[in-house]
Amino acid sequence: MSFAQVSKEPPNITKYIEQLATDDLTKHQTLRRRVFLLFHRPSDSYLGLAILSCTIVVIFASVVSLCLSTLPSLRKKSIWDSMELAFITYFSIEFLLRLWSSPSISQMFQQFLTVVDLVVIGPFWIEFFLKLSGGIKCQKDSEDGCQSSYGGLTVGLRMLRLLRVFRIIRVGRYSSGLQNVILALKMSLPILWIIFVYMIMLVCFFGYFIFLAERGNWNSEIQKWEIVVDSVTQPSSFQNAFDGIWFVVTSMTTVGYGDKFPLTGLGKALTSALIVVGVLGIAFPTSAVGAAYIQIHATTEQDETQEEVKTEVVGHRPELWELCKEYTEMRTIALEVSDLISQYDPIVRVFDDGQQSK
Repeated sequence: MSFAQVSKEPPNITKYIEQLATDDLTKHQTLRRRVFLLFHRPSDSYLGLAILSCTIVVIFASVVSLCLSTLPSLRKKSIWDSMELAFITYFSIEFLLRLWSSPSISQMFQQFLTVVDLVVIGPFWIEFFLKLSGGIKCQKDSEDGCQSSYGGLTVGLRMLRLLRVFRIIRVGRYSSGLQNVILALKMSLPILWIIFVYMIMLVCFFGYFIFLAERGNWNSEIQKWEIVVDSVTQPSSFQNAFDGIWFVVTSMTTVGYGDKFPLTGLGKALTSALIVVGVLGIAFPTSAVGAAYIQIHATTEQDETQEEVKTEVVGHRPELWELCKEYTEMRTIALEVSDLISQYDPIVRVFDDGQQSK
């Protein structure tokens, strides 16, 4: 799916868009309607597509500049501050326009991506205005050489700088594919939670038994477990159960750092079983999320097709669309009646058989 395609809006947003298209609006309301549609239906106009493309370019450019500014040879360049100011100014204007044109500000702040916008924008302006007021003084030759007159605020601002990388998440606002992945994860949460608990149990189980198999004998002089390999005594790689858990996690996820590995036959047998279980443990959640995504993707495609048909019909034959809605309502009622008949059909048959026997 392209970035211009957005997933199905919430019912309140869809209702609001329909009202904007039919109600008599003032100039101010008409302007709000146009701004709202530019951000929520970008594919309906060339200007909306242009704004969408520009926003995506700015997001990726800001992330690239953020990464480039960490290079030792480029870190001291003053251009990064100017670029950061330009990027955040663009994001701030976009956020304020969304806020101004939103039908419900309270519902807007309940959305996850709105929180991401605040996380991306807020820390920058806090630091910016504190520098202007003289509350923070930074050395030009050092990124972290800032001193604050507000106590531990400098440390807090350093932590807030880390949140700048979250701006890449904003791309999810413009991609229906990414939004469908999030919905698939939400739908799969019950089965994912069960698998997570199951994996935690396996990690603890295998981790402890790997430790028992590989610890060897305790040396009270050096206060360590030692194991004998090829007649050579050496400290064991598994000094406690947490070393075993770390080894289990890296093995189950097929990472295998190589910092720890079994040396005994029992340890190798446990590790072989562990790797097989790990592959299965990864396959189960992947298939669950994949099935949910396919279902959501099919529903989204169907909704988009219906929306295209609706737009085409309303544009040429509005009265035909009203007939289609009435037909849909009648068909829904017919299906409900059919379900009721199928539920009570066995009872009716028993009653008819009783009447005939009499």
